[in-house]
Amino acid sequence: LSATTKWRTYGDNVRNTPILGAGVRRFIELVGSPTLKVPAFDASPEAADRAAFAEEQLRHLATPWRTVTQTACMARFNGATIQVWTARPMPDGRVGLADVAERPMHTIERWEVDADKNILGVWQRDPTTAELFFIPRERMVWSRDVPLTDSPAGVGIYRHVAEPVREWNALRKISRQGFETDLSGIPVIYAPLAELKEKIGQPAYRN
Repeated sequence: LSATTKWRTYGDNVRNTPILGAGVRRFIELVGSPTLKVPAFDASPEAADRAAFAEEQLRHLATPWRTVTQTACMARFNGATIQVWTARPMPDGRVGLADVAERPMHTIERWEVDADKNILGVWQRDPTTAELFFIPRERMVWSRDVPLTDSPAGVGIYRHVAEPVREWNALRKISRQGFETDLSGIPVIYAPLAELKEKIGQPAYRN
């Protein structure tokens, strides 16, 4: 559970442990269920127009808003999530929102912080080209789990259940192997009991 290898461990656990995967799936489905609504700041026509514009942008992202919220909620499990927003020019001259796309945590190699521990950005390793890119803080949609640590990567529930999952999977493997081998049949042994008892001086049958 160190460096970027922990993300591979977390991914394997949630994909291959039925009880963990089912619980996470249900949580994500509930998070993505509510309908999207951007309320106006006040009763003025300008506020209503801005709210309608913002809601329109969120409804037409390249990544569906449902997926954006579900990705952000994974910070509870991973410790943190990072997404990056991109803008687009609108026909009326305004600047709209094109997308809010995920940057998988296993591709984040390091965090850039200043002397006061303020987040300046992250360095991401492109999984396709292996190039290293800097993502500035102002472009990031950064979500983090409850502050159990001062690390910007957080802790997350996956960290707490990693060892119990490992033990559970090991016990399940042993149980399955035992069922397939030791319990595959009951051995039956035949022996001439009457003859054996005569040889040791005991009667063959006892009333």
